Amino acid sequence: MLAAIVARARETRDYESGLEAVREAGATGFKPDRSLLDRLDAASAVQLLGDAENARVYAGVCAAEAELLEALGRPEEAGRLRNRAALVEQEARALPGAGRTPDP
Repeated sequence: MLAAIVARARETRDYESGLEAVREAGATGFKPDRSLLDRLDAASAVQLLGDAENARVYAGVCAAEAELLEALGRPEEAGRLRNRAALVEQEARALPGAGRTPDP
């Protein structure tokens, strides 16, 4: 789903709408709340998510946001989210089920 949102935003060059769609998908797709996950360090966020697949989906949301922010000319925000995605992926590899790759 995230890949489709990003692809559509690229195709139409409507990066703001794409970013909004990714954020909406991320806001409703996690338990605990996405805003809480974003405030925690990566290890704590992954621990709350509970498994590698959920953590990878969260990392994917962060990476998708980063890509759209980069396209909007906001490289600092994009860099922070790219770093967040990488840290979450790293923490996810230590969880049970880490060998499985998520569906985008």
